Amino acid sequence: MRLFGRKDADEGAGRQGEAIAGFWTWWQETRPRLDSLVASGETGDLEELLAPAVSAIDPGLVWEVAPGKEAAHALVVTAAGDAELRSLAHRWVKGRRPPTCCGSSTRRARPIRAPASWPSTWAG
Repeated sequence: MRLFGRKDADEGAGRQGEAIAGFWTWWQETRPRLDSLVASGETGDLEELLAPAVSAIDPGLVWEVAPGKEAAHALVVTAAGDAELRSLAHRWVKGRRPPTCCGSSTRRARPIRAPASWPSTWAG
């Protein structure tokens, strides 16, 4: 028997972990299309693909594709100020497969938004 209801919390974290793994699997398969949408500026199609994928992890998470500092673009999935989701956003970044899956000269993944001096490109 667990104390303080931790079993429910552990089960929720397990579901979120599966959703994060599912996101990164989806990312590997969908990334070439996303790259072409970013390059062409087709924000509607980009949102149509990214919004449900991020929402599957948790509907409270917010995403954006922004100019990168170390790469041309960054995919940001953030808790949008919700302290309860902050650790989930960090787990999302840590859950990516080898850094080459997202970390390259053209894209990065971040769990926090960049300073206001780096304007967002698209947000969902």
